[in-house]
Amino acid sequence: MSGREPGDESLVSILIRQAGALLQGEVDLVKARIERALHRAIFAIGLAVFAAVLGMTALNFAAEVAVQKLVESGWEESSADGLVAAGAAAAALLCLLAGGLLLRGLIPNSRRERRRRDRR
Repeated sequence: MSGREPGDESLVSILIRQAGALLQGEVDLVKARIERALHRAIFAIGLAVFAAVLGMTALNFAAEVAVQKLVESGWEESSADGLVAAGAAAAALLCLLAGGLLLRGLIPNSRRERRRRDRR
């Protein structure tokens, strides 16, 4: 006598199957969430690229109008071109710096984390 009831073996196998099914369900749920997040990210990237193209087109038209207005007000065309280009470059640099600062806050930095811990 091993001390087991005749139905014990089937009860253990039922529990193992149910645990496996539960685990598979959780894995499927995680996969679905990741897939949904990936689709949203792809859609968001597509919208961002489209917005960038539209924005660059609008900036091109705005720069042309700005140059025309400066020329009409007495500026030489080359000087007006340079002024508008410098303004656009300054705006681009500010956007780049602001974006870099935002990304810097998102990326973990072990040195920065150690300094924070040391201050405590």
